[in-house]
Amino acid sequence: MKLTGALLILKKLFITFLLFLFFSKVFSNEKGLFFSAKDADIEKQTGIDFTYDDVLNYHNEFTLEFDLSVRNAVNIYGSVFKIQDAISGDEISMILKIDTDTPNIILLHNKTESDASISLNSEDKKQFNRWNHVSITVNSSSGIVCLRYGHYKGCDTLKLTSSSKLRMVFGAVKNNFFQVNETAPISVKNIAFNGGNNNNYFWPLSKTNNEYTVDSIQKRKAQLIHPHWNVTRHAFWKHFKRFEFEECPQILYNDSTEEINFISRNNDILVYNLNKNRVTSHEIKKGFPIYEDAQQVILNSKNSITTYSFQYNQLSEYNDATHEWPSSSFFKPHLPKYWHHNKLLHPINKRITTVCGYGFYTYNNKLLSYNENSKMWEKLTFRGDSLIPRYLSSLGKSTVNKNEYYLFGGIGNKQSKQILGENFLYDLNKINFKKNTIEKIWKMKTPNTLNFTPCNSLIVNEEESSFYTLVHSHLSNNTHLKLLKGSLNSPSIEFVADSIPYLFSDISSFSDLYFWKSNFQFIALTSHLTERGKYEVNLFSLNFPPSNYISYEKTSTKKVYLFIAVGSVLFFLSILFIKRNYQHSTTNDDEKINIESLMIEQSFNINIWGGFKVFNKTGQDITYRFSSTLKELFLIILISGIDHKKGISSKDIQEYIWPDKSHEKAKNNRGVNINRLRGILDDLEKIQLIYDGHYWLINLGKEITCEYKTVTHILQDEDSEDFRNNLYRILPILKKGKFLFNTESEWFDQKREDMTNRIINFLEEQSDKLSLKDRLDSLLLLEITQIIFLYDLVNEYALKTRCKVLVNQGKHSLALENYENFKKHYFSIYKEEYLMSFKSIIS
Repeated sequence: MKLTGALLILKKLFITFLLFLFFSKVFSNEKGLFFSAKDADIEKQTGIDFTYDDVLNYHNEFTLEFDLSVRNAVNIYGSVFKIQDAISGDEISMILKIDTDTPNIILLHNKTESDASISLNSEDKKQFNRWNHVSITVNSSSGIVCLRYGHYKGCDTLKLTSSSKLRMVFGAVKNNFFQVNETAPISVKNIAFNGGNNNNYFWPLSKTNNEYTVDSIQKRKAQLIHPHWNVTRHAFWKHFKRFEFEECPQILYNDSTEEINFISRNNDILVYNLNKNRVTSHEIKKGFPIYEDAQQVILNSKNSITTYSFQYNQLSEYNDATHEWPSSSFFKPHLPKYWHHNKLLHPINKRITTVCGYGFYTYNNKLLSYNENSKMWEKLTFRGDSLIPRYLSSLGKSTVNKNEYYLFGGIGNKQSKQILGENFLYDLNKINFKKNTIEKIWKMKTPNTLNFTPCNSLIVNEEESSFYTLVHSHLSNNTHLKLLKGSLNSPSIEFVADSIPYLFSDISSFSDLYFWKSNFQFIALTSHLTERGKYEVNLFSLNFPPSNYISYEKTSTKKVYLFIAVGSVLFFLSILFIKRNYQHSTTNDDEKINIESLMIEQSFNINIWGGFKVFNKTGQDITYRFSSTLKELFLIILISGIDHKKGISSKDIQEYIWPDKSHEKAKNNRGVNINRLRGILDDLEKIQLIYDGHYWLINLGKEITCEYKTVTHILQDEDSEDFRNNLYRILPILKKGKFLFNTESEWFDQKREDMTNRIINFLEEQSDKLSLKDRLDSLLLLEITQIIFLYDLVNEYALKTRCKVLVNQGKHSLALENYENFKKHYFSIYKEEYLMSFKSIIS
């Protein structure tokens, strides 16, 4: 290692240390089990068997209680729970059926609908991703059964056998006593069973291993079947949609219809409906919109899409009935006067109003309102506190007072001139448009090394006196968005959930945050200019409420400075250490070179690990030709063909890709996209898309290399005598990143989970064949354990193996460091201490 190279690495590590400090996180353990339903293969649906090894006992009466959350799906139908008398075989089961018919919460007794069933009103049928408390009380002596769902209640008197032993399952369970094939699309938590006489149990369903969950009263185990934990839906953003545009799109979210509109000068209006997961194109019959490329679009008082221009002092209202813009002339876009400004409809006069912005080296604090009579932008005047001139701020409407808006953060300075320097602002201001007042609620001081700015929108939640927005660091263009939760009353903020990749390039990038009320989710939007000169838009979702992370408050500023000081000292001490010891680093480098020289690096036409990439026969990247639908169609057919040989049926393709379409529309969509896919595959050559009348299959010629085919073959060859060679081939692929990264749907989620489990099992089995005493084997084990941790951060096998290798190499302190890091990750995920000692790990 050369000294200059080491210093460069340390510089990057120091910046990373600051970013880690700034965005450090501690998970809360969001409870609940997410049940895979019709969105997964029938044999992969989720279930819980509470009596897999012993019955539940009760005395005369028992009560079952739990919290239930229903998610939006094409068919909201399936089993919630089933209780069976262990002696007579009598059954009571709850079925969820959310459609136009009633009842919707159906309680069955021996497959016959009871009067305890419940019908929901039309509004409650739409309450997705919200927790409702459910309870059922059964008295075997009187036969009275009562079901409660939220504020609903239903009771019936049934002929019940007077036994005291029960079997109980939730979701899809198949065994000698139950054959439940279809679970409802739900999440469940806090399951309590009260049978009297010390027969009480409580399963909170906090994240645990994937085999059992344990009740907190008597430590009774329940068996988990294909579990998925709810915490991942509240702590990790899920990428679910990607768009590409020839020019910078004007982006507008319609809160009432829950649709995102994309407006361009020369193209149709693209509308994405969140609830239907459907994209429609509104063909423009006549005219052009008027705007500068600074997100200058809004819904006017008539709820019509309206673009506006500061340069031309004009509005342009889209006529949805005739599909026309009013202007017949194409207006050349000028350089915006107000980059990254905020906008709203004035609460009193309903005029389009803008707040702050940047242009021509000047920060602005103007609030401008467009007067349609005079065709002019008029400056509004306010009393009270003054706004520091700024741009890149976040604006949100009060949920209590319709006349008030909150403005948070940004970049600017009091003199408004960019030449005088930029200041990152961390303040919260309240603007009252009825009283014409501005009030600075709070201001927070933050070290300049930790600069961040928010996205355009602020989501205000006055019930909990808080707001949410997305923020990103300015330490680098390749940055990340984080969800920030702030207080409406005091200078207190915290960062929640994980991060979203974001390519920030000031005027050619944009980010925003919406709240999808029907689905109770945050929607994050990013837009940036790609290297190919096109604009890419990505959408991400996160369930509300998000998992809590460590907070950063005004009172903790001294601690932050202390951490930075410590980090600086460590940085310079590291330089001294390298100066003294860099000569001795060649041994480790040689070892690394030895092991890396054995790795078999391959170039593939079709790449799936670490991101989807396709290259033609000349090595040209043709990934851009795959739209999100074409990519999904291609991968489903490809993977199904490799997995099942025969391929996938048209019916299954429709169910996975176009579930909300009629048979005819799905057939038409399939035909159009199949033809497009054939055109792309023609460029690859030696690859055929085949339909035998029943199944679709992609036939790969010998000249076509595919990561998935290679990895699958190696995983199936786990007993090969040449297992080291297989490791040298598979490890470079697995190191690239996770399987199907940034490819989102329930089908792909299930495939990703299955593949992850297969990879971990394979690597563990192959590791057992290696020797700790062999130098190359020990280095290979370090590579393997590093990859296992990539897929499972708290894998105990990887921890034990890695620590034993390091101790065997004489690196006892490094082994202990790995152990301590593992304990921190374990606690952050499970909210409990890792109990196995370091001595036990290495023994």
